Amino acid sequence: MPTRELALQTSQVCKELGKHMGVAVMVTTGGTLLKDDIMRLHQPVHILVATPGRLLDLANKNLAKLNNCKTLVMDEADKLLSPEFQPLIEPIIALMPAERQVMLFSATFPVSVKAFKDRYLRKPFVINLMDELTLKGVTQYYAFVEERQKVHCLNTLFSKLQINQSIIFCNSATRVELLAKKVTELGYSCFYIHAKMLQSHRNRVFHDFRNGACRNLVCTDLFTRGIDIQSVNVVINFDFPKTSETYLHRVGRSGRFGHLGLAVNLITADDRQNLFRIEQELGTEIQAIPPQIGASSAPGALRASDSRPALSSCRRRRLQLNNGAPAKSERAAALEECPAVCSLLFARTAKRRFFKSSQRTRIGGFCPATQY
Repeated sequence: MPTRELALQTSQVCKELGKHMGVAVMVTTGGTLLKDDIMRLHQPVHILVATPGRLLDLANKNLAKLNNCKTLVMDEADKLLSPEFQPLIEPIIALMPAERQVMLFSATFPVSVKAFKDRYLRKPFVINLMDELTLKGVTQYYAFVEERQKVHCLNTLFSKLQINQSIIFCNSATRVELLAKKVTELGYSCFYIHAKMLQSHRNRVFHDFRNGACRNLVCTDLFTRGIDIQSVNVVINFDFPKTSETYLHRVGRSGRFGHLGLAVNLITADDRQNLFRIEQELGTEIQAIPPQIGASSAPGALRASDSRPALSSCRRRRLQLNNGAPAKSERAAALEECPAVCSLLFARTAKRRFFKSSQRTRIGGFCPATQY
């Protein structure tokens, strides 16, 4: 497993299934005491769920003997075969017997996976379900906003969406902590998690959020892969991702277990090319968030009764601004006048202008000291 949280989740599933079959399951990850693993390995272990670094460490110390291990399952194989992890995976395979079975599971299969498959897998069977499963059941919207209006937009979404639980993605650990603090100041329950936290703190946040102790989680891409939380119905990309693979895994946190999900992307002028490219690569359309969403049109839809008065005012404001070709300062004043719908004000007009101008002036900027 590429992440410790995914390893913990997978081990729980294996233990639940294994208790009916007499199967002993062990989980080991980095950030935990090695002596606990040593004591556990003195007893029989049938299934070992691990992150690559810790597994290789145990194998090199001759604590985990892989010479009799004939099956290797790699979940999120595209991540495990990235330059970050592949130097750890190949020595692990070298310690296994020649007669072995290797299984790769992933939502995306880049070139690195194909190269690994050609080198280590003999006559593999390929099962492709992505034509049926990619983004199925997830309604996707984007809101074209200035950087400084993102927090206002997030506040709007919280007040208008019917959220069971939501995951909010940022592109750095610093932004995660700053945004989580701001969300808490706005009066919403919020946890945050990122890779720079102590493992004990990460485990506690993961456990509590999974058990419903908090409604909103702000995180980095640490939480993008394989995490199954049934009650998550809304994903918000506070910072838009750079690659289609990351976008696919982020959005896939909602709409799990056959449920419907909603993904909202906050797009700035700097993100417009990434949005267009990701739409092309995934063969999907991310629509501009409509000024009004019916309560039954999508999971977590905007409540029409709450949004109707404000939206009618903003429609009038939008028409005035469009007819008068306002300056940037006037647009900003309009947004400040109606902060509750800042993400919706120019949604339709922005779509038409979105990719026409490659020389659009950069709007806003992020400064932790002033923005949060």
